[in-house]
Amino acid sequence: MRNQDHDLEQSQCTRQQHGLGMCKPSSNRSLTAGHRDALEAALSPAKHRSATPVYPTTTAQLVAYLKDSVPRVIVLNKTFDFRGTEGTTTEAGCRPDYTRACIA
Repeated sequence: MRNQDHDLEQSQCTRQQHGLGMCKPSSNRSLTAGHRDALEAALSPAKHRSATPVYPTTTAQLVAYLKDSVPRVIVLNKTFDFRGTEGTTTEAGCRPDYTRACIA
């Protein structure tokens, strides 16, 4: 019976790899992805769990929250575009040798 379960897992894995780019784990441990409380508990240090969440609205506000020493939960509910906010520079770049053949 155990081999049949393993074969079933392998076939599910193959279908999922082609469809979703994922594979069902073969261990008995489970992880509930997408459950906000479980994910938050796993990622947040215990001392910060009671902190009041803040919702930055600008990149400047987000940077200020990240730089200060106040324990807080920062909830990102939008995309923060930092392009152009830290200045610009021009540097000589490098390219892996395997991409040189692709250049016309």
